[in-house]
Amino acid sequence: MISNVLPITRQCSSKEQKLLRALRAMNGRNAWPTHAGYLLADIGVDSSGIYSLARLMQAIEKDVEDFELLGPRSQFVSRDELNLLAALGQPLEVEEAARTRARIIGNEQFGGAELIRACAEALERAQVTLRPRAALKSAFNPLSTDSVLTVHPVAERRLRKAHIVSIEEITPRVRRLTLGGDEFDGFSVTAPAQWVLLFLGGDKEHRNRGRIYTLRTFDPALGQLTLDITLNDDGETSNWVRHASPGDEAIVAGPRGGFVLHEDEPWLLLAGDESALAAMSDIISAQPAQRRLTVFIEVSAKEEMQPLPEHSNMNVEWLIRGQSRSLMAAIQACATDHQHGYAWVAAEAATASDIRQTLTRMRGFGFERTHVTGYWKQGETRFKDIAAG
Repeated sequence: MISNVLPITRQCSSKEQKLLRALRAMNGRNAWPTHAGYLLADIGVDSSGIYSLARLMQAIEKDVEDFELLGPRSQFVSRDELNLLAALGQPLEVEEAARTRARIIGNEQFGGAELIRACAEALERAQVTLRPRAALKSAFNPLSTDSVLTVHPVAERRLRKAHIVSIEEITPRVRRLTLGGDEFDGFSVTAPAQWVLLFLGGDKEHRNRGRIYTLRTFDPALGQLTLDITLNDDGETSNWVRHASPGDEAIVAGPRGGFVLHEDEPWLLLAGDESALAAMSDIISAQPAQRRLTVFIEVSAKEEMQPLPEHSNMNVEWLIRGQSRSLMAAIQACATDHQHGYAWVAAEAATASDIRQTLTRMRGFGFERTHVTGYWKQGETRFKDIAAG
């Protein structure tokens, strides 16, 4: 397959370049997908718009054959990418807008045509103005297929009925749920720190109450998985767990996400709060003995500290919220080797965003060497960061 490209600076405004970089990042290699939401937020796109754009890229991946998306740092732009910008820039009041946008994308049966309108509205709210442009039929200079992105496989979407097998108190604020059932055939854990969506109760009326939790373990022989749930003062899931008993029903979707580091990386920084403990433990267990690990964990009290997997080359610092230095301060003071190391961070969304900026703008980490996720957001009960995967 041969691509057709033009220099991006001649074809796209600065905001259009940032938008394309974010859309490319959603299907990028390495850590790029974790940064897509941050890149869109930088140009003013709100959270609903970010998810509309994510769904659009998934729909294009599924329905539009051979759509050519270049790498996030590419200095070129493909014909397909320019046509996508043309579709997003269509006036919202244009008659037969859905068919017009679908035709521009290159597939008149494209099921995401109305989704393009939602994305266009999100860009309009963010005051991201796209240049008027006509659809391109053919073009320009050849580019080898090596520069075209390899897209990720579609995540597991199956809903599995489950029931509580046991509940264990790990710390004053953490409960470990073991869930089992007859529908975990084909449930496959392929990477550390993968997560599932947990729906309270077993009937359809509860399916809009899903919450994301990292898998602690999965036993394929028994068809059982364990989740560690941090209790909040008055959260819906927390109250459900407090009153739950073995046999109570739930629904599980996934697994999704996960984290795998290239085997040649010599050093890994892990940082997170209570919500990230299960993921961090899973990641530590998967690291080779020769890799140096620097670990910062922030918890609300000493009683919330948990045993971590053993690793021969690991330095751990537990941070007590309000009594010791913050997660941000620990990372700022850490002697990091950003040229030969990698940073994985998961915490409250605002904290995660600040840490990401510190790593990339102050400490010199490239986007490809950081994986920063907001696991929860203060004041929001159903927060999900696109960086979770």
